[in-house]
Amino acid sequence: MIQKIKHTITSWFWVISYSKIEKCIHYRKEKPFEHAKLPDNETIKKHFHRDNSTHYHEEFIYEFKNVIVESECGYILENFRRIHHTTCSTKNRLPSVSNYISKKMRRKIIYESACIFDAHIGNNYFHFFSDVITKLWILKKYNLDRLPLFIGQDVYYSTIFQFLISNSTISQYNWHVLDNQHLYTITKQLFVCKPMSYDITLWLQTLSLFKLPVLQNRRIFVYRNKNTSRYLYNTETISKILKQYGFESIDTSNLPIREQIRYFAESNIIIGVHGAGLTNMMFACHNQPTIIEIIPENRIACQFYWMSTMFEFNYFPILGSSIIQNEFSVDTNELEQTILKIVT
Repeated sequence: MIQKIKHTITSWFWVISYSKIEKCIHYRKEKPFEHAKLPDNETIKKHFHRDNSTHYHEEFIYEFKNVIVESECGYILENFRRIHHTTCSTKNRLPSVSNYISKKMRRKIIYESACIFDAHIGNNYFHFFSDVITKLWILKKYNLDRLPLFIGQDVYYSTIFQFLISNSTISQYNWHVLDNQHLYTITKQLFVCKPMSYDITLWLQTLSLFKLPVLQNRRIFVYRNKNTSRYLYNTETISKILKQYGFESIDTSNLPIREQIRYFAESNIIIGVHGAGLTNMMFACHNQPTIIEIIPENRIACQFYWMSTMFEFNYFPILGSSIIQNEFSVDTNELEQTILKIVT
């Protein structure tokens, strides 16, 4: 009951608006997969066709003047409670009203110019690569990459970001970790950037940050453990079948980043349950792998179809049953027949 009251107050308090963009530095909008090849399965084909033909993908850099940045969600504020919801973030997440009022009573941190890099969506491994890290390459194109880059604490200290800070050139950028106890006043220019989510040139620039091992013709099955929201309850049976065809079974949630990169970069056939772990297929781009994605029938999503299309990978989706209490299954005969088509 208390949570419901808090949610009601929060929803009432905040006003979300797209007004007051001072300047559009860069903008493009397109449907990049409108004519992409569709899979054979009629149910999946229907969903993918709808997404290809209706989903527009956007890329932009907007400039704001004399605004406040709210540190919990990274939103741009005008007046007392108006949010400019202009960067990639979950629209159902709003800042705590009580925390915000508390921050209003403290001193504001003042910057002349800055860019909101990311506050929280980069906590998701897939969105980190599709919607966050590629912002660097858009900002660089417009000579904005040397500005203070605001980044949320959870994203900055995430495993993948810390891996890149320690092992790549992104440590050279001007990162400013948002302090959740304060608001930020930007006196002159604040830039908000969103990259095109499936632009191969951006992804390749990101891949250049990593040192990839040499191809070893590995075959892997990427499963999800029982603590996740999508778990194959016949995982053990599938693993035994796949082992006969030379597949190793891995759970990316239990592997360090370096090990995830190695497994995928050395693989030419990747079978996986729909989930963020499949994002690692990007590391196999140098050997054009075959991707078999297992998708629950009540959670048909196109992210890895789009990603495979962008990289020109061989992509085969297999439809499983509906998720019930976080579990679903896949027909082992169909899976084995798909494998035989690929390996023979």
